[in-house]
Formats: sequence, C-alpha cells, structure tokens
Amino acid sequence: MAGETPGIRPGSTPVPTPTPAPRPAPAAPSPMPTRPVPQAAGDRGGTQGTALQQQMMGQTGAVPVPPPANAQAREDLGRIATSPVQVAAEQYGAAANQMQEAIRRFKAEGGQLKTGAEAYNLVELNQWVAHQSCENRGLVSTFRTGQEPALAQAIKRTGDGPPARKLSMADVFNLALKTTGGDVSKALLTTHNTLRALARPSDEAEHFGKVTDMVASNNKQGEAFMQKYLDGRSAGIRDPKPGESIGDDWYHTFVAGTVSYVGDQRGSARAALDAVTTTTGGLGGFVARVAALNAFGGKPGSQTAMLDAIGEQGLYGALVGRFGIGKPTHAEYVAGVEPGELLASLRGLAIGQALSQEV
Repeated sequence: MAGETPGIRPGSTPVPTPTPAPRPAPAAPSPMPTRPVPQAAGDRGGTQGTALQQQMMGQTGAVPVPPPANAQAREDLGRIATSPVQVAAEQYGAAANQMQEAIRRFKAEGGQLKTGAEAYNLVELNQWVAHQSCENRGLVSTFRTGQEPALAQAIKRTGDGPPARKLSMADVFNLALKTTGGDVSKALLTTHNTLRALARPSDEAEHFGKVTDMVASNNKQGEAFMQKYLDGRSAGIRDPKPGESIGDDWYHTFVAGTVSYVGDQRGSARAALDAVTTTTGGLGGFVARVAALNAFGGKPGSQTAMLDAIGEQGLYGALVGRFGIGKPTHAEYVAGVEPGELLASLRGLAIGQALSQEV
C-alpha cells in the first residue's frame, strides 16, 4: 500500500531494534598481530631478532608486533603449503639454471674447471657452514679461503659498472670461479663465506675482517650493500619488501650448495672415512656423520644438506616454534618452520647437483 513503511502494518507501533551488548575487551593482546614495526635490515637474527621474537612471544611485556621478516615467512609458508610441487620445481630449476649459466660463461672465456673437493672433509665442512664454534676447532684456517675480499671487491666493481647494475647469482658465481681459478669447491665456499660476511658482518668480523671492513661495519650496512649489488630473482630469490632482508636467502643457498657438491664429489667411501677420522663434534658434525655413513646412491653431500634442512625445520623449529623449548634465533619461525631455509635448501641442492653434472 502506498505510503506504508515496508515491514510495518498501518496503525502499529514500531518495535525498536535492540542494541547489541558491547563485546568484552580481550584479556591479552592477540598472538597474531598485524601492525608492522621498523626493523634494521639484515638483523633477522642476532640480538635484535631475538628481542623482536621475545616481543612476539610476550616475554618483554610490550605489545607484541611482528617484524617484517616474519610477514615474509608467513607469505612464503603460504606459497609452500598451497603449491608445494610447483614452488619446489621453480626454486630448484631457477638455481640450477643459474649455475649452468655461470659455468657456460666461464668456459666460453677459456676457463678450466676442477672439482677441488679433495681438499675438504665433509663432516668438518658441514660443521663450518653450521657456524658452531668453528674457531675453537681450528677450522678457520681450513675453510677461510682467503679469496673472500677479492670476491667482494669484484662484486662491487662489477656492480658499479659502467654500466651500474645488480648482479644475478650466475654473475656472482662466475666471478667466484674467476677469483679461485676455476676450483668449483673453493668457489662455492668462497661465495658462501663472502655472502655470510656481508649478511652478518657484526657476527663474522673475526673471521672475515677484510671483507666487512671494506663494505660494512654492521648488519644494516651489510644488507644495504647486498640490496644495492645483488638481484636474486633469476635464482628464485624475490626482491625484498621494505624492511626485509635478502642476506640470509643468498648465503643459506650456498650453505646447502657447498655441502651438496663437495660431499657428492667425495663419494660414499671418502665421506665415510671423513666421518670416522674427524674429531669435530656438535650438531653439524653429527648430521654429516649420519649422512656420510648412510649415503644413499653415492650422494653423501646432498643427503647431508637434506638432513640439515630437516633437522632445522623438524627438530629445532618444532622445539622453539611449537613447544617454546630453547631460545629462538630467528624471527622467521612460523608454526615451527622457517620457510626461507626450506627454499634455500632446495636452491642449494639444485646448485650441487647441477654443478656435479658439469664438473
């Protein structure tokens, strides 16, 4: 009927709509906050990363806020959970292609390659890249190649041009091959050491002082150097969002890559001998011993790299991220998993196996 209000009969008194009672305020801040806070680039671990992780866990009494690195980790974890096969194939294929490109360029310029794996004990190498009190076991003199400053200088010189540009992973490894005279194992180790020193100069100054003195004196400056000169997109490393770091993504890739290649080149027999002759202890040494003595298909290096990743995610990540046992060293742990480490391990396995096919 014209003039009537819909839903109300003529002559009736409208019933007021009840106002919902206000919800009680939460007793504690949400454990899944969304408000970002500034974080010094490169400080994904160390004291600042630990402080941020403590805030997230409510240990400091401050309002818990996630660092940008944790937001990146959640995004990476979502990608892995949604399309694990696709993500694995993309990461593996991209890194392998970069190594093949570096080898192709080096050979095209007349370079001669050699494996160089005979110089390194697999168990001690794994202990070195695990960064577990290596200086106390006399490993610094063995695994600091001495070519780290030259590689850092080469990265800077090439990036400055002309023309000025960012370097791909193929660019960086090609420079490493030139710096080490085509010694593939030494080139991998030098790349790892240099990237580690750039990503964590405040931690590594004792081992790689000449590298860190040249480019950075703290993690923030080291991260700035890496973001200025490195572009990892062609290897599956995405550009960082504001406040995020790329340092760990780069050097973690060469952790797995170095162990995978050197160990596989040494083979099961020599890797088993490494396991029984070394006195190196610690978790890194234990993992490498297990892999070396149980190598499947003659690939003790690749097995060691896989066990490293599984141990990091399935054991330590679960104890810290799920059960609160131990002290967190990274802000990236999401539900007991550090997705960046998983992706880096995939890239590293690709590096080791791609190079094994070439050399």
